[in-house]
Amino acid sequence: MTEVDFFDIATELWKEKWLIAAFTCFAGLIALAVALLSTPVYEVKFGIAPPTINDVANLNYGRTRESELAPYTVKEVYDVFLHNLQSESLRQSFYTGVYMASQGGVGQKEIDKGLYESFYKRLTIAPAGKDPEDRWIVSLQEPDPAKAAELLSAYVAQAGEAAKQEVVRNARTEASVRARILNSQINTLRESGKKQREDTISRLREALNVAKSINLEKPPVFTVNRTSEMSGDMGGNLTYMRGTKALEAELVNLETRESDDPFIKELRGIEEKLAYYQGLETAPDHVTVYRQDGVVSLPSSPIKPKKVIILIIGLIAGSALGSAFVLTRFFVRRRISRV
Repeated sequence: MTEVDFFDIATELWKEKWLIAAFTCFAGLIALAVALLSTPVYEVKFGIAPPTINDVANLNYGRTRESELAPYTVKEVYDVFLHNLQSESLRQSFYTGVYMASQGGVGQKEIDKGLYESFYKRLTIAPAGKDPEDRWIVSLQEPDPAKAAELLSAYVAQAGEAAKQEVVRNARTEASVRARILNSQINTLRESGKKQREDTISRLREALNVAKSINLEKPPVFTVNRTSEMSGDMGGNLTYMRGTKALEAELVNLETRESDDPFIKELRGIEEKLAYYQGLETAPDHVTVYRQDGVVSLPSSPIKPKKVIILIIGLIAGSALGSAFVLTRFFVRRRISRV
């Protein structure tokens, strides 16, 4: 058996260099055609930064530590926005409501899994640095960079609107809950005041019956020292000592009283708090939950296809295929010649 060394192989490859070159050129032309005919894909980026204190100031109107409603911080508001920005529900609603319409499609009740996954891969959301609470980048890959910029702006705006509605709704709900609690306290105080008035009426009636039974029309007259002692004891069991006229007058006043509110000590303070929280329920919606960091610039060159890389791969593949063809033919000939 005749051995074949590296020199024999190199010699054969050199002898058939033009054939290998033909394979290389042919594969290179195919690669070049693929690179030129492939649809270019551009990547547009949208920078996002946290809002400023002024951006969330309207949300914190009336919210202080003293009011038992802690003010929202920039971080809390930005976290709500980032949660909405990355939510699956937003991606799906944007895909069906905005993206498909931009592609000339119609509204769909069910999402095409394959097309949606393609859209999902081309839309990326990631922090720009190591700190996830700082700057974020949203990017979209599309054949039309202008359309990609428009879609990106619409996507971020939709996330911002959803986040704004969420934080405003949360703020209103907190104020509404506090208002309901205070309203419940007011009703309890009024009911308690009514019960206390009814109890007082019952005691006065009993005292009136006692005063009538002893024909005590007016309070008795005592000496100076005795009057001083009795003046503090006219309540309780000695209420009848006030006389029938005073008791009847007070009974009429209590029975015809239209409202107990002026006589409930804590009521006015709670009513003031209630009015305060009810005013907060109509907090303004002018809140910004994010800031656009820079402008959305259109890329001058596509990210795909990488024409140079495709051409290099094609040339390498053609050269390898040509060499393989030459070597295969070389070994087949040698085998036949030994037979």
